[in-house]
Amino acid sequence: MEKVKTQDSSIEVSEDACCNAISKRWGKSEFRKNFSIRLEKWLQQFDEQEKPLMLKLLKHFYYYTEERLNNKIRKLYARFQEEYPSDSSIAIFTGVEKEVGVGFSSFVFSTFWIKNNLKDSSVNKFTEEVKTWDSIPEVLAIVDDYSGSATTIIDYLNKIIKINEDLRKTRYYFLTIHMSKDAVKNIEEFAKHQNLYVKCVYLHQSDRAFKEDYIYKAIDAETNKTKYKEICYRLVISSEYVFGYKQIAALVSFEYNTPNNTLGVFWSDVDGFMALFGRHKSRRTNLTDLRRKAKQNKNFVGKKIIVQNVEETKLNMFMLYCVVWGKDFSVAHACYDFGLSSKQFSDIITELIDAKYLEYDDGKLVASEKMKKHIFASRMSDFKSIFYSLQESNILPLKDEQFDTYIPKKFSKRG
Repeated sequence: MEKVKTQDSSIEVSEDACCNAISKRWGKSEFRKNFSIRLEKWLQQFDEQEKPLMLKLLKHFYYYTEERLNNKIRKLYARFQEEYPSDSSIAIFTGVEKEVGVGFSSFVFSTFWIKNNLKDSSVNKFTEEVKTWDSIPEVLAIVDDYSGSATTIIDYLNKIIKINEDLRKTRYYFLTIHMSKDAVKNIEEFAKHQNLYVKCVYLHQSDRAFKEDYIYKAIDAETNKTKYKEICYRLVISSEYVFGYKQIAALVSFEYNTPNNTLGVFWSDVDGFMALFGRHKSRRTNLTDLRRKAKQNKNFVGKKIIVQNVEETKLNMFMLYCVVWGKDFSVAHACYDFGLSSKQFSDIITELIDAKYLEYDDGKLVASEKMKKHIFASRMSDFKSIFYSLQESNILPLKDEQFDTYIPKKFSKRG
């Protein structure tokens, strides 16, 4: 068992103990078991004298699993209600609309209104809908997962104001799980310069990894920064990735993606080097077989289109999927598993709730009586064998006995 000497003491500790202590902050036992293995493999790529630096940085790293994100989303809304009770009660909620790139902001926003039962006060495409309104909103709360430099939110606010100058009178709140100190400072300066009311509401804040007196004392910060750069040079990590976008040098990652302003050694893909946290990539999922079977089965060809480009059978499976995952339901995973865009997801989930197929129960989506009757009446027996063939299962959280006897009681849960 490898041992490392920490930089803060002469006590030697095993790498296993370090890895377990680090991953323990991020998830439950099953997650720790799987992640610790990956973490150990990642560490083995560094020289012995480099490992203490990597472990030190990891101890200050913020990693958000889907389970943690779901919990944080609810806490974020509670924080907003606590700090701004009067404005939170009349706010219109929306997500950041990005011009290019993967729409993770859309995933986060959808998760936010679903988990907090805010459908009636949420708008998916604010910049489009506000053009049709007779008056401007008094309060607009913009939701995102993370802000490192605040470039995205500042660009979005500029875009909003260009639509209608009267939107300068709106009170804006930027709700994020995590923010860098740079982002908070940049937003405050922007708001002051533009004479806008913009408040940041967040759960966690961090600074640049090698900022003096943050992780390292002032006397050690520059030395460790130099050591880090030497490691990146040895691994041939691109210079633009070493400290991330705009040199933010963040220590942040989400299960579905890692922000590009995170330290590059944690996510950059280079020949012969395995990244610890990945950037977004498409992947094969457990439901690939379901999608293929739906396309091949002649009974499903020509089915009525219920929602844009989504077949009825796929919609039935989607409803089951939402219910089975319960409080662990992930918007990002649902989009990947069913091949949906964030807009399609929003359209589908909104229609299912409006049509009373899905209901809310303490932050999770549950089957209504109408959904049970609809699913029970549909011809989905061909999918039973595929449900049972999926990996380790859990009990489907439905109580109706007749429904339970038709729909498989077990469904794969992620580790």
